[in-house]
Amino acid sequence: QSDGSWSGSDDVCRRVSCPSLMDPNYGSGMINCSLGDDGVTSYEDTCSFTCNTSYELTGSDTRTCQIDGSWSGVTTICINASVLGSGGSTGSSGAVIGGAVAGVLIVVIVVTILV
Repeated sequence: QSDGSWSGSDDVCRRVSCPSLMDPNYGSGMINCSLGDDGVTSYEDTCSFTCNTSYELTGSDTRTCQIDGSWSGVTTICINASVLGSGGSTGSSGAVIGGAVAGVLIVVIVVTILV
């Protein structure tokens, strides 16, 4: 402006942060994140995942905090290997997501009535 001052408001820089990621399956796997000194996941921080013995990792084994505040990759799931070994697959009822079994459990009860 003519008096030597700036017009408008001051610019503010804000750090990009990503939401916390959950351990895969609350006990069947672990997450290890490279966080800043404040313990917050910020842009370019990474998290790596591992599954315990007898579990197989599906999804991304490493995820990175993106500039838009989202995580790279896909959700990490640890699946019980015995389910996979018995003909199951990633989408089978043995997959555990966020501590709950994913899939459908169908129970068939056959009743025979003798007359």
